[in-house]
Amino acid sequence: MKAAGRRSLIALALLCGVGFVPGALLGAVPPAFAEEAPVRVFPPGLGIGLVPPAEMVPSDRFAGFEDEARESAIILMEMPPELFAGLEKDLRDPKREPQGFELIRREPWPVEGGKGVLVEGRHDIDGKNVYKWVLARGTASAASAVTFQVSERARDIYTDDVVLRTLRSLAQRDHAGLLAELGTLPFTIDEADGKDKRPAFRISRVISGSSVMLTLGPKDLVQGAEQPVIIIGGSKAAIAGALEQDRFARQSFGSLSGVQGMQIRRGEGVTRDGVAWHEMEADAQDATTGAKVRVLQAIRFDRAQFIRFVIVARQGVWKDATAYFEHLRDTVRPRPEAAGTETRNEPE
Repeated sequence: MKAAGRRSLIALALLCGVGFVPGALLGAVPPAFAEEAPVRVFPPGLGIGLVPPAEMVPSDRFAGFEDEARESAIILMEMPPELFAGLEKDLRDPKREPQGFELIRREPWPVEGGKGVLVEGRHDIDGKNVYKWVLARGTASAASAVTFQVSERARDIYTDDVVLRTLRSLAQRDHAGLLAELGTLPFTIDEADGKDKRPAFRISRVISGSSVMLTLGPKDLVQGAEQPVIIIGGSKAAIAGALEQDRFARQSFGSLSGVQGMQIRRGEGVTRDGVAWHEMEADAQDATTGAKVRVLQAIRFDRAQFIRFVIVARQGVWKDATAYFEHLRDTVRPRPEAAGTETRNEPE
C-alpha cells in the first residue's frame, strides 16, 4: 500500500476509534488505580505510554485502556516518523473526517523537538454521541498517535481536564525502563556496550515476560528492513528429540511474518556444548518494500523451554547482524528459575 493511502487509513482509524457492545457491564465501576499514585503505563509491545484515568484498565482487545462499563477508551498507536507529516495533513483536512463527525477544535500541540496536532470532535454513531480527542505527535526519530473516546453519559467522569491531563502524560519509554523489563524475560541478555569489536546493537522493544527486539540504527520502530533486527523470544515448552525439533523449527520458520518469497539456504540440527539447537537460513524479500533480505532462525532447546532467535537484515549489514547473533548465541541463557536440564539430541 502506498504511503498516502496508508496515512489516510490511519487518520480514519484514529477518528473512528473502537466500538463497544451496548450495555456491556452496565453499572460496573472498576476504579483499578484510584488509591494508587499515578503511574505511566506502557501497553505490551509499545514504546509509548501514559497515565490512564483511575477508572480505566488495560485492554485485551487493543493497545490501550478502556472503561467498558462507560463505553470509553484510549487507543495508542506508533508509526514510522516519515508518516507523520502526511498524517498531520490528513488530520487537518475536513474531507478526511468520517461521516457523522462534527469538529469542535483543531489546534497545534507542543512537542519538544517536533510537532503535534490535536483534533477534538463529536461523532454521531447510530444516533449516539461519542466525544473524541485525537493527538498525533512526531519527531525526527519517532511518531505516535492517541485516540481518547468518551460516551456521552461518561462526560461527567472524563471531563476536558481529565482528557487533556491524560494526553499530556504521553511519553516515550526511556532506555532505563526498557532495561528494567529485561528481568521479566525467561532468559538473560546483556546489551552491547560498544567497547569491543562487536556492532553495538541496542534494545528497542521488550514485551514483558516474553521477548526482546534489538536493532542497529537510530529508529525504534523498524519498517521495510531499513535496519537489521534481532528478535529473541522464550517459551516454556518441552520439545524433545531431533525429529520433533526439526518439525517445530520448520513450522516456525514458515510462519514468519514480514517476509516473503523465502528461498531456504540451509536447515539443520546442531549440538553446541551438549545443547540441542536448530538453525535455518534463507534469502527472502521484505513483504512491504520488496527489498532483498537474509533471514536466520536459531532455536535453543532446553528440557523445559526453548529460546528462539530471528535475525532479519539486508545483505549489506548481514555480516554485522550475524556477528552479534554469535555473541548472543554464546551468552543468552535460560533464566535460572526457568531453566531445566538441557536437552540433547537423541535418535528417534
